[in-house]
Amino acid sequence: MHDVEARFCRSREARNLLGHWTRDNSRKHVVETMCSHTSSFTNEISSEEIARVCARIGSDEALHALGRLAKANSNEKAVRNWWPVFAFTHVFHLILEDERRLLFFDELIRHPRFRKLIWPDATALIDRLAASNSDPAFMQRVRDSVRWRIALAYYAHVKELYAGSILRERGFPVVMHPVADALFRTDLWIDNINIDLFLPNGAYRSRDSSGGRKRRAADILADAQPCFRNITLVCPAVHKFGEVRLPDQVALVGTFRAAWSSLEG
Repeated sequence: MHDVEARFCRSREARNLLGHWTRDNSRKHVVETMCSHTSSFTNEISSEEIARVCARIGSDEALHALGRLAKANSNEKAVRNWWPVFAFTHVFHLILEDERRLLFFDELIRHPRFRKLIWPDATALIDRLAASNSDPAFMQRVRDSVRWRIALAYYAHVKELYAGSILRERGFPVVMHPVADALFRTDLWIDNINIDLFLPNGAYRSRDSSGGRKRRAADILADAQPCFRNITLVCPAVHKFGEVRLPDQVALVGTFRAAWSSLEG
């Protein structure tokens, strides 16, 4: 985390965001946990391992995060606007470092970290909604919506890990850290370049599932001195592994090389 702070806080806006976050008493445990977090395995996991997990999901519906859920029945507004105190990206990265492997969705939501850091907020949300409408059909939609919301965040996490691993394996030493993602909207970076990933793929658009981001790293960090350079990668998905639509390797690397060359030029 020290390296993240040192890199990004040459921007006044980044310093302000970090200061507001660290002073927020409602997130004291979040700050303590994430300020001591080191991304290690996150920046080592191979694309082969991620693809293998996705292939298993694609061949076994029981492993699919969304299962048989239908979007039309999993779209309660109160759940769409729900933000747990611990960001999903924080918890997913913590678990990844704990386990040193990418977990299947049901493994992840049963993990002690997840049960401790996300479930209390999810349960409080469900209980609050139940107090206003206890109709069984409504409550089933609420529970389905909570799973849908978490599942979308999980798939976004998987795809961003995959994109990072592909670029590293092609010789670009990109790195990621969940605080840079959650606070500064930077999915990956390399040297002085911040990389914003946009991986459109139908139901699992990464921006929707990562928290509906309204600001980009280029906007947040525009006042940095010396200035950052920015790349936005819009990469099509490949439909090779069933419902887990990973970004196409060739398109990802080609788009990145072109953007890199334009910055150097």
